[in-house]
Amino acid sequence: MGPEQLKTAARAASPLIAATTTDQHLQAAIAAERPDLRAALAANPSIYPGLRDWLAEASRRAATEAAQAPEASEAPGAESPAGDPAAAIEAAAAVADVGAVDAVAGGQQAAPTVAMSAPAAAPQAPTAWAQQVPAAAQPVPPTWAQPLPPAQPAAFPSDAQPVRRRRRRVWAVALILLLVLALAGTATAVLLLRRGESPTTTAPNVPARPSATTSAEPAASVGASALPTASASPTEVSRCATDPVYEVRNVRDNGGLEVDVHVSPTCKDGDVLSGASTLVTLSGPLKGASLASSTRVVAAVAVFDLGEKPVAIPASGTDLTLVFSSALSYVNAAQIDVGRAELTVARDSSGQTRATTAPGRARLDTASAPGAATMDAIWLGLLRDQADADSATVSGPLNGTWVPQLSSKKPGLVLDGVTWDAAAVWAHYLSVKATYPNAILLYSDDWSVFDAGGHWWVIAAAEPFATAEEANAWCTAQGLSRDDCFAKYVRVGASSEGTTVQR
Repeated sequence: MGPEQLKTAARAASPLIAATTTDQHLQAAIAAERPDLRAALAANPSIYPGLRDWLAEASRRAATEAAQAPEASEAPGAESPAGDPAAAIEAAAAVADVGAVDAVAGGQQAAPTVAMSAPAAAPQAPTAWAQQVPAAAQPVPPTWAQPLPPAQPAAFPSDAQPVRRRRRRVWAVALILLLVLALAGTATAVLLLRRGESPTTTAPNVPARPSATTSAEPAASVGASALPTASASPTEVSRCATDPVYEVRNVRDNGGLEVDVHVSPTCKDGDVLSGASTLVTLSGPLKGASLASSTRVVAAVAVFDLGEKPVAIPASGTDLTLVFSSALSYVNAAQIDVGRAELTVARDSSGQTRATTAPGRARLDTASAPGAATMDAIWLGLLRDQADADSATVSGPLNGTWVPQLSSKKPGLVLDGVTWDAAAVWAHYLSVKATYPNAILLYSDDWSVFDAGGHWWVIAAAEPFATAEEANAWCTAQGLSRDDCFAKYVRVGASSEGTTVQR
């Protein structure tokens, strides 16, 4: 569960859940969000030691403040607590808290009850949820604790006797209320002990979360010490036979591209990414492209060295940050549609097959450029994918029509002294696509209307016409030269004879 889910679960928790749950993150959330359940939580036999100590410390501080309150009330000009029944109850409950929580911390089983709030200087709530414990009820198990004796008012002149009698009555009412609450708490504890199964004392393996530090600065309204949180213990995992799932969550510029990715294993026990030659490619449609567009661009590509530091992926998944230098990225972060971006990883099978998980986000920044053959394979793969995606348009609405052919290029072509490679052909397609959004890509060897064995990557406008003259008229209207645009007939299964008409 995430922080918000934990908050919701804590707010909906019952005393039974607080007294029996073995989920240590839920225990911490209940301590922060539900002061009224701290007594039941303190009685939980599976509570982790850091939380038990925190509850004890909270009660001791509350008791210290409560013990000082009667003395302050006797000072000249100070308001007597007897004038405020809630203050009297609060003072008595705070003192009762000390022994009760200390008893639980020492291993005694105390019955949860409902006590009144501790002073505003109670220890701070867990920083893991960035919340302060409100100055509200802090339940403890005070079934054996004796309430404080009523404070003795200072001597006053004889005309102050009615005031003293009123104070005694208020103190008596306060003590009676405290005893009633203690009895109710005892009944609740008995019910909890009779219902449900005894919780285990073994801490579960849970995802690591940022730990609160006990040296955190206290908030302005509440003096506090930080509540310790549970953390997942390291787990050894093995390489999975099937690739994990990569979800791109954020992309930002930082002298190149930094990509935040969540990795989920496809094996129930986890996975391992390792090897000195792990090829990673970030691709996807550019921002603003039509949802129907099949055109992808390569945003970044690099070979990451995970030979010395393999990444262990726990069963719950893990977060990674991949760093691509400016030499390894081709677009900036603002151009990438994160929601449709894809990360592909070609794993190096020669790496370690076992690794131990570690908390926190892993940052992978040891990367180099792939070799020329690898890059050619990437660009040819993009060309092949695009031609496959556009084939349905050719065999569908364009089948049996004349279209304007805009270009034909292939790796190894020498044109105006420049030798084309796969990267140049792909970049040329993207350039034409930017000018003519309805441009499609065909591989000549896939269609019988082209001469066999040409290996050409052909770009055409998806503008169907009934005649070659109409297609050529479109070329003229676009201001394109005779060599750059002419009519081409496309039909599934037709021969290449008579399918090209120049202007």
